[in-house]
Amino acid sequence: NSFCTLLAGPMAAKTSSAAEGAPMNVGEVTRQWDKGSKTQRTAILTNFLRRHRHSTAAEIERDLGHGALLFFTRITAWLRLTYRLGTAVSLQLSALSVFLQGQKYLTQFMEVGGIQALTDLVAICGEKRRDDKNNALLLLLHIANSGRVYREMVCDGEGIEMLVTATVAEHDERTLDLLGSLFLGLGQGNPRKAASVHAGLLEIMQHGEDDGALC
Repeated sequence: NSFCTLLAGPMAAKTSSAAEGAPMNVGEVTRQWDKGSKTQRTAILTNFLRRHRHSTAAEIERDLGHGALLFFTRITAWLRLTYRLGTAVSLQLSALSVFLQGQKYLTQFMEVGGIQALTDLVAICGEKRRDDKNNALLLLLHIANSGRVYREMVCDGEGIEMLVTATVAEHDERTLDLLGSLFLGLGQGNPRKAASVHAGLLEIMQHGEDDGALC
């Protein structure tokens, strides 16, 4: 499915299974990360995806031990610090998507503002960052499908407003399909936020004559 496509990430055509060879030296990885440039961090994430793109969260923890959460928080922090700078972040999103199969990591991501960063990313990305926008939407879909509390978090604050803004301005069919699926997911089993979702959909319908509207 689409989320599995995101899990494959930029390294989809390379290497084989999850946790090949000796365990990763997460202490050394985090030291390199903390001292490293963008190029070095990109190389670390590329190697991580080569090794773990098909892994479960439990398999990652077996490989990285207690350092798995430390590595996850570094990736999350880098995303939150850079996504507004105009550079591509799909590599970070692909690495995060592997971790976010695990409940612990979903909760951590929510607590540090990761969901808000994703909705903001969807709202600000233009045509030149199409992959970033679609990958962020795939992550939001996964999060919304993970339980009511996560659907509520996507809707909190300016979440719905940002998604509506992105939708009425959008013209790409693939992105509109993802936005439509996200609104559908947010409106199901989400009684506390149902009114906000319905209000957002009504606003989109009022822009129905625009090429970018869902309807």
